[in-house]
Amino acid sequence: MASVAEEIAALRGTRTTTLRDLLTQPPFSRLWPAMLVSSLGDWVGFVAVASLVARLGRSPSLAALATTGVILARLLPSLLFGAFAGVVVDRFDRRKVMIGADIGRGLLYASMPFLPELWLIFVVSFAVECLSLVWTPAKDASVPNLVPRRQLANANSVGLITTYGSLPLGAIVFTALAGIATAFGAGSYLGERPEALALWLDAGTFFFSARMIWGLDLRQGPVAGRRAAPPGHEAGGEALSMTGAVSDIREGFRFLREHPLVRTLTLGILVAFAGAGSVISLGPTFARYTVSGARATGFGILMTALGLGMAAGMGLASKLQSRLDKGLLFGLSIEGAAISLFVIAAMPSIWLAALLVLPGGAGAGLAWVTGYTMLQENVTDRLRGRTFATLNVTVRMALFLSLLVFPAVAAAIGNHAARIAGVRIPFTGVRIALWLGGAALLFAGAAS
Repeated sequence: MASVAEEIAALRGTRTTTLRDLLTQPPFSRLWPAMLVSSLGDWVGFVAVASLVARLGRSPSLAALATTGVILARLLPSLLFGAFAGVVVDRFDRRKVMIGADIGRGLLYASMPFLPELWLIFVVSFAVECLSLVWTPAKDASVPNLVPRRQLANANSVGLITTYGSLPLGAIVFTALAGIATAFGAGSYLGERPEALALWLDAGTFFFSARMIWGLDLRQGPVAGRRAAPPGHEAGGEALSMTGAVSDIREGFRFLREHPLVRTLTLGILVAFAGAGSVISLGPTFARYTVSGARATGFGILMTALGLGMAAGMGLASKLQSRLDKGLLFGLSIEGAAISLFVIAAMPSIWLAALLVLPGGAGAGLAWVTGYTMLQENVTDRLRGRTFATLNVTVRMALFLSLLVFPAVAAAIGNHAARIAGVRIPFTGVRIALWLGGAALLFAGAAS
């Protein structure tokens, strides 16, 4: 039985923001399983498609090109349709948009085992990514309408941990299903297509997600003062035209440019991802050739530490946001990640580097959750879809460019050494490029 103090806190909206309260709240308790299962399926599908195109490539060189082709097919929609996806999310019923995207992705993944040519896999991957472009911002824009304002940080933490924390489990599930398919023998359908079971499971996860979202009303929720849906959101709203779409896109970019807080948050998140991209792109070389203590396993050690640190930062976000100003916390968390990256790049052993990756990852996870929470709190429902769609696209572009730029910078700098007090100190291109990534993070934190 609840105490009098708990009942008063519930009425005032000051009740403690526990994860248990969030996960048992009826609207979010339907959305969260949909996110969990579809995220797991998406990672299973990601590994399965990579394996599928490598098999269809039929040679090491073609397999590498085929994998690159899939990555490009998943990237191109962001370049071509990213801004338009935000217009769709803001114009139409988000529940219907998400259900349609889930059903479409499920059907596309279910068809992949029957496709005999690489170019067909590329086309289907392109279409899958187009549907993902509208599903993700629709979900991000709807969360403030499903949970109380005080639970936004917890909701974002759960969403991000669910999305990225299911990657290892997805790889394990694919490996198990591929092993089952291979056990049927070389002459059987599944034996010759070991990715089929994983792809069909992936399709089933999207159908499950659609079924869970079917029972939600993403336009209504407990947020006090919720804005009315804009024209075009309601059933029978204004039809989407090219002129209207272009006008909406311009309005969204104008809002991002002219709103100081949103502009600052977007810039901070954007540069933070570019800095994180330096770790991902340079991590294998750093672990194998720059530090001692590990060779083949070094990058795995660094990524494990990064994942644990990010999960810890996301988990602490709600508690810290209740004690510190969110804007200050956002900037400090980026600065903390930057300082960690500077020190990591100077470490002589993989274990010392991994130890310092933990607080760096915590800063990145904390900045991510805090930035998302502040955007959801400060952007009206009418513009929220375009804001998150634009953010998703720019983040992907920043991450992609960092994967290209930082290794090129490291190669251009080369390896050098300096003598300080008679001691020879090496300055490799990888270390210097990582310091540049840290400088980018410092800039983002200072700007915030």
